[in-house]
Amino acid sequence: MRTTRRKHVKPKRVRMEMEELYTNIIRQLEKRANARIAERKIAKAKYFGVDCKCYGIEESEESELIRSYLEDFRQLRLEERFELAKKFYASGFSEHVNFGDAILTLSLDELTPDHYRFLDELEGT
Repeated sequence: MRTTRRKHVKPKRVRMEMEELYTNIIRQLEKRANARIAERKIAKAKYFGVDCKCYGIEESEESELIRSYLEDFRQLRLEERFELAKKFYASGFSEHVNFGDAILTLSLDELTPDHYRFLDELEGT
């Protein structure tokens, strides 16, 4: 009797839709919020004449959270990534802006001059 060897297959991540992904990220940010750190960051920004909102998440924790979602961002179509980045930029939260930056950075190789109008629109958000 001959046995066949099965290859080890990595389980595929289930593709999250853009809205679900956005909601999950917001929940994760809210869960990690630290009012004391937020107050300090907001005061620092005001000192430099900048109004901002933030959750007060340590940079290392925020970077780790962003990295945990990079594969999900890659699975989105470019247009979906643009829309998701736009949602993050429009919120006014500094952590959201960092997520938007990560999404656009991930998309750099796919950008063409046809996309410049969208990028110009982002500047207004």
